[in-house]
Amino acid sequence: MLRFLGLASALCLAVLPTVSIASTAPADRAHTLTVVVEAMLDARRAAIGTGVIIAQSGDIVTVATAAHIIAPGHVRVIDDRRDEMTVLSTRVIGNDLATITARIANRRQFEIAPLGRAERDGAVFLYGHPASGFWQIADATIIDAPPNVPDGSGIDGFMIQCTTCEHGNSGSGIFTSDGVLLGILTAAWRDSSGAIHAIEAVSIAPRLAQL
Repeated sequence: MLRFLGLASALCLAVLPTVSIASTAPADRAHTLTVVVEAMLDARRAAIGTGVIIAQSGDIVTVATAAHIIAPGHVRVIDDRRDEMTVLSTRVIGNDLATITARIANRRQFEIAPLGRAERDGAVFLYGHPASGFWQIADATIIDAPPNVPDGSGIDGFMIQCTTCEHGNSGSGIFTSDGVLLGILTAAWRDSSGAIHAIEAVSIAPRLAQL
């Protein structure tokens, strides 16, 4: 299993370029809900991952991400406008799902995506911020998990096929074409040749029901 975690200099993050995204409303909303999650390894280095805002109450937001992103050290959360949030707490839920509670620095109101469950053979897209430093939208397809691949969530995990996903995409939101949030990316599985065969994901809605 390969965790999609990338390393980058924390000092360079604020000046990284942003690519244009698709003009569709679901992609626009996915972009605004996507955040960069940094686990600070030391004063200069950070492990880079992605998160998605799943709830808001006033100036407090809840971010869903992969638990292995927040494990290495102090956590920073930076939104699509490069504004840093104040992290209040983190919580690990299950095998590789975590939530971050943070306070935003402005009065911005986020349009939270509805939650749904993954269906077999469904076309989806993933929105993330890999370690290369660009916001990324990637097409993917929900597939059957190979029998020897364990369920990463412990409850209601699923697999996607995605040929363009890369390091730093851990915690990226997986959305339907209508903008429904199905889950987050957690890890990749390689075949004997080393090529990425499938990517493990965690469904969000069942876990939130337990909170």
